[in-house]
Amino acid sequence: FQNLKSLIKSTFLPNSEIWQILIEKIIILNRTENKKMNYLFRTIILYFRDLMVYSNTKNKNDLIYVNLIDHYDKIISSYNKAKWNQCINIVEEIYSNIERNGYVPLHSANMMIEIQHAIKGE
Repeated sequence: FQNLKSLIKSTFLPNSEIWQILIEKIIILNRTENKKMNYLFRTIILYFRDLMVYSNTKNKNDLIYVNLIDHYDKIISSYNKAKWNQCINIVEEIYSNIERNGYVPLHSANMMIEIQHAIKGE
């Protein structure tokens, strides 16, 4: 969950130093441990899926990461115009681009920027 925490920090606390840490983790995973990179991206997708489902239903029984319920409440109330489904699509597209030998730093930074726009409802 450490990598998920890095993503959460970089998404909701935009800071170039935090972004750089996440980008470096993705680069390392892409070079050395492709299965762990796949796991990271799937975890990110599930995180945004939980946000999407919970923002629509408020039913904690539908969540995968039930232990994050308080966090989800804070995020959803702070970002009530967020397009969570768009966040999922962004992550899936970036992962696909990286898998096709896309330039990891560029795609990772682009992912963070696009997610920032989606959570602001832009």
